[in-house]
Amino acid sequence: MHMENLNLFFPVSVLFAICALLFFVFKHSKSNYKPNNLPPGSFGWPIIGETFAFINETQQRFVGDRMKRHSSKLFKTSIFGEPTVVFCGISGHKFISSNEEKLFLAWRPHSMQKLFRSSYQKAASQATIPRADAVQIYRAPGFLKPEALVRYIETMDTLVQEHLKLHWDGKSTVEVYHLAQLLVMTLSARFFTGLEDNHGRTERFTELMNIITSGLHTVPLSVPGTTFYRAMKAADAMRKEVLLLIKEKKEAMSSGVQMHDIMSFMLFNADPTGRFVPENEVADKIMGLMAGGFHSPSMATSYLIKYLGENPEICDKVRTEQLEIARSKQSGEALNWDDMQKMKYSWGVALEVMRLVPPLQGTFREVITDFTYEGYTIPKGWKVYWSASSTNKISEYFPAPEEFDPTRFENGKAPPAYSNIPFGSGPRICPGKEYARLQLLCSLHHIVTKYKWDVINPNAKVAGGMNPVPEEGIHIRLQPCTTVLSAIRNTVAPETRVVYKKNPDAKFMKSNNFSHAVVVVGEPPYAEGAGDNLNLTIPKSGRRVIRNVCGASKCVVCLITGRPVVIEPYLSTIDALVAAWLPGTEGQGVADVLFGDYGFTGKLPRTWFKTVHQLPMNVGDPHYDPLFPYGYGLTTQSTKAN
Repeated sequence: MHMENLNLFFPVSVLFAICALLFFVFKHSKSNYKPNNLPPGSFGWPIIGETFAFINETQQRFVGDRMKRHSSKLFKTSIFGEPTVVFCGISGHKFISSNEEKLFLAWRPHSMQKLFRSSYQKAASQATIPRADAVQIYRAPGFLKPEALVRYIETMDTLVQEHLKLHWDGKSTVEVYHLAQLLVMTLSARFFTGLEDNHGRTERFTELMNIITSGLHTVPLSVPGTTFYRAMKAADAMRKEVLLLIKEKKEAMSSGVQMHDIMSFMLFNADPTGRFVPENEVADKIMGLMAGGFHSPSMATSYLIKYLGENPEICDKVRTEQLEIARSKQSGEALNWDDMQKMKYSWGVALEVMRLVPPLQGTFREVITDFTYEGYTIPKGWKVYWSASSTNKISEYFPAPEEFDPTRFENGKAPPAYSNIPFGSGPRICPGKEYARLQLLCSLHHIVTKYKWDVINPNAKVAGGMNPVPEEGIHIRLQPCTTVLSAIRNTVAPETRVVYKKNPDAKFMKSNNFSHAVVVVGEPPYAEGAGDNLNLTIPKSGRRVIRNVCGASKCVVCLITGRPVVIEPYLSTIDALVAAWLPGTEGQGVADVLFGDYGFTGKLPRTWFKTVHQLPMNVGDPHYDPLFPYGYGLTTQSTKAN
């Protein structure tokens, strides 16, 4: 009986969906295509056009195949029931960005209009969005400008560390894409709404937004079982959650609590016309902000981790840059704006990742007046679409375009303008570009300085469409990184008290009466050329620490340096000396030997001089008088059993 009912229901539901699809397409399709002098291309199948190919194929395939078939400059098609011209190449991108508000207005597909309904309660023609409206929402009163973001970096830094401690630490494997979504939502919920310390709510927001974004670019058929139906249900649930948050915020602010976030500003400040935005509309606009800052940064973060896991030599360069920044900070000190500006190589790597996997696949515009381009007429009312896929892998701009090669962006190098535009271009460039950059770099800093990893499923399939996602997720195997300090804390007995001080003075040492001390000093980070040094001495601050600490306590001096340095003047105060060379992220290896958990044999690979005046000095020289001769070293046994 149940099977018979099911068999009867299935064709009825399919028939209903087909009828709804036909109604939608007839309602929105244009019967007058003005066939004279239109761009080359095809409108595809009657009624449905090429919508299903656009939704299901990768942008690289959809756009690339038609560029080869029709024209490398532009081609016509039919998407979402709309006659559409796809502009290609650098010249196409530049033309669109140069003619915003003149020839084009931003346009959102019908599915997006319905998902964020309060923002689109006007006539259908208002599906286009004037730039002034967007500026009002996104930039007033400057929340996304650098001077405002500077104040948010410390909060961002704290939230990233809390996220990693909660979801990464102690795990042998993690699925990066979902965790990236959760991190992105945690940051945006705090930034846009002021939501604090509510992991359950953030998880709920993430779950709902993941479903909503899957329906942003679909045929808007709200039929049970369809992607759009699920997205609409999730949007309704998300709207209720945000409205509840608005109610809580109003109650808190009425009792005198001060709040400084975008939602609060929208609730309690009139727009330029003097109108206060209704709560439902505020909820939809906040949902729109969250949606805009959800999928793209999640993908960028996930694929950055993936490519670094698959290219350890590049990951090591990123880690070196980030460790240099970490070493310049006091213990517990948060990242700041200046630190972000130092992450030049890391940002170049991120740009290369976003070239290979564009977080923003493309955007639509509506033509507001007839115009001619490349000799073809583009009629008023048609839609225009630009795609990152028409330039990001063109060998003319990017030799060996399929290769992951961050050197394309090294040392200030940049590809031709409009060839790699992960955040859009021109007046419509993503207003959250700087926020996204800080978010990506802050996350990267803490991930590469805390963990090493390898990718478990490097061939993970990516679903097509405007919002591509890794179908199986991106799974990585984690190996925690350790500094010498964290390694010591991991190694000593639980009752042992470990105190860290960056630059201890004699008074500090005397007042604490330590039984033992480990002094970790070395040279500032250096590379080819920049590392040339005629003195080969430890920095003044390091020499001072050796005197202060070793003069007051039994001490081991651990040298972090890639070459011998002058150490003889301090040997008389040092109880033990360790040349750790450059352990990088493997501080545990230093602690293992230092505390006798493992035996080792260490031999000098070169002569250690007394002073630089002895250089050059080699074994067999008449004046060979080293501090430690070539091959000098120790062999120890593990004391663990003792």
